Amino acid sequence: MDLTRIACQCLLWQDDNCDGSRKNVRLRSAIAMQSLFARAFACQGGRTPNNDLNLEDFLLIEGTADLFICGSGQVKFAEDIVRAMPKFGSLPDVVSYNSLIDGYCRNGDVGNASLVFERLRRVSDGLFICRPDVVSFNSLFNGFGKKKMLVEVFVYMGVMFKCCSPNVVTYSTWIDAFCKSGELELGLKSFRFMKRDGLAPNVVTFTCLIDGYCKSGVGLEVAVSLYEEMRRAGMSINVVTYSALIDGFCKQGEMQRGEDLYLQMRDDGLEPNSLVYTAFIDGYFKNGDADNAMKFLAKMLNQGMKLDIAAYGVIVSGLCGNGKVKEAAEVVDDMEKGGLVPDEMILTTMMNGYFKSGRVKDAVKVYGEFITRGFEPDVVALTALIDGLAKSGRLHEAVAYFCKERANDVMYTVVIDALCKEGDFIEVERLFEAGLVADKFMYTCWIAGLCKQGNLVGAFKLKTKMVQEGLELDLLTYTTLINGLASKGLVVEARQVFDEMLRREIRPDSAVFDLLIRAYEKEGDITAASELFLDMQTRGLVTVFPFFCSDREYIIGRRIWDAGRVFYCVTKGVQYPSVPRQSKPRRVDLYYSSWCIRAVESKRGNGEMTSCEVLLFHHEDMGIPWEIAKLGVRQGMWGAVKKIEPGLRAYQRAKAAGAGLSPSAIMAQINTKVSVEEFMNERDSTGEVAGDEKPSSGKNIPKMLVVGGAIALACTLDKGLLTKAVIFGVARRFARMGKRM
Repeated sequence: MDLTRIACQCLLWQDDNCDGSRKNVRLRSAIAMQSLFARAFACQGGRTPNNDLNLEDFLLIEGTADLFICGSGQVKFAEDIVRAMPKFGSLPDVVSYNSLIDGYCRNGDVGNASLVFERLRRVSDGLFICRPDVVSFNSLFNGFGKKKMLVEVFVYMGVMFKCCSPNVVTYSTWIDAFCKSGELELGLKSFRFMKRDGLAPNVVTFTCLIDGYCKSGVGLEVAVSLYEEMRRAGMSINVVTYSALIDGFCKQGEMQRGEDLYLQMRDDGLEPNSLVYTAFIDGYFKNGDADNAMKFLAKMLNQGMKLDIAAYGVIVSGLCGNGKVKEAAEVVDDMEKGGLVPDEMILTTMMNGYFKSGRVKDAVKVYGEFITRGFEPDVVALTALIDGLAKSGRLHEAVAYFCKERANDVMYTVVIDALCKEGDFIEVERLFEAGLVADKFMYTCWIAGLCKQGNLVGAFKLKTKMVQEGLELDLLTYTTLINGLASKGLVVEARQVFDEMLRREIRPDSAVFDLLIRAYEKEGDITAASELFLDMQTRGLVTVFPFFCSDREYIIGRRIWDAGRVFYCVTKGVQYPSVPRQSKPRRVDLYYSSWCIRAVESKRGNGEMTSCEVLLFHHEDMGIPWEIAKLGVRQGMWGAVKKIEPGLRAYQRAKAAGAGLSPSAIMAQINTKVSVEEFMNERDSTGEVAGDEKPSSGKNIPKMLVVGGAIALACTLDKGLLTKAVIFGVARRFARMGKRM
């Protein structure tokens, strides 16, 4: 080691531009420090140094050596110097010990930091007057916090209260340690105790707490309230605070709130850093919005920011996650052209992306590049490789890459899943016979494989074994068993397993409901399927109308009346012997549907009748409970209505292009012409007759049923035997009844 060079750096590193006389003093001190270093090494070798060090020279370097050497990472060497100081007639003070404690903590060596601290405490009780101060404790707390060693934090809290009082830095360090360990409530309590003790939290204190709540994923609103408290207190919020909040919003998918905060940050005169832009890019990619992700990437580049490895990793991961593997490969090429080398994570992401897109050869090529660049394949890379090869049907190659020495539970689960899907249960048993301790995920893969092979007895034996070994069955395990039973038509048994899951207070998801509903529908038990669907609705799991209402057969008759710019249509189910009834799909016999479409004035207010209004009444009996039908209308009707306008535009474009009429359009041209004047006269002539009729006593009949039934019964669609006066008289009567409902 060049001791002269280290000594010179020790004294000249802070001020390279000092005048010549000062440099001479520093150089003289550096030479003296070299002598001190040499004596320290001599002590390490068991030799007794000569006491020829000038005291004046030593005083010039005292208090500088330990600070510089600890800052340069040579903490052990600095400790040797501190230990040697008494041999030269100089006693280390608390600053020297604090430098050692801080140096060890910065290097992650909290064990040696604790030993130095304990030596400082022993010194304070002995000959030398040197006691730990608040800086000593803060450095130690910072080291414990980074290691999430909360027990040690609490132990030294008790020691601290006997020596000195905590300050703002101490409380901020505690809060940061608690938040990093996921103990948010302890962090918030420390925050309150701090204010109770009369200490004002600073920006760092607030930021530690905000960052902890944002990263937890469950305390975003608490973080927002802390941010608002900062603003009310008039504190100067910095970019770090904004970065933590924006990252929290983006991770929760609340991109608009993140953008609002981004604009607020700009209004406060702060320039976003790379962390802010990376948070937006990552958030939009995870939301499947690649366009907005690239928009923020462009903003980042326009500000002259250079992408680092972390930013490139986010972009590559986002593109691969959205199926844009080609674009991700181009980003990696640009990265290399810019002088950056892809790290293990980026290469693993690319390999995984190629596998998911079906480009197995490219994925294997990336793994070869992984090895060529000198990277040691870790468990993540090997797991991705094995999983990709297995899912691509190359199981033997996948197993060849399996390494027991590096395998963790995830890798074992991937291998077991692949073997079970191939039906190689003998090899699975060999793994367990070799001493592998299975977890619930491995057992679930095994159960799924047995269910796929139809070996339900073996699957339930494994379930029993899981319980005996103390493994808790979860939703995935129960879903696998229910799927196996339902696929074999054992619906009763599947429902029993479902009920057992509920008794264990395991919350079902939409997937397990879907399995059972499909099984009941396949058996023709619509009532049981409907009950499950209503249970889904109660639990808030319904997103679409149930599929068991979709496959139906209709034989309908229709009649259309053309009254100029108004069209009326009535449709009903009819019998047609030429089409025999089948068990599936189910035929709907009770079917009434009526609509009126007319031209209305446009919302542009120009008086032109360029818009249309459609009034629809519909009723049908699909053989499902009334509550299910109502839910279907509520959730599915808008999906049908919003297709009308695009359908009209498509029809206009096709007509303008000279396309022929569709069969539906040809049938719609078969209608009955009726004049508006005739319609109005006949409506008035039947008004008194309609008004004299007493209303039906069936007040509980649903509106849709009455509407469809009234209009359909007033019309015979095949022969037109009833007069138009009767038709529209009944319609007018119904209109009054509809107002009362």
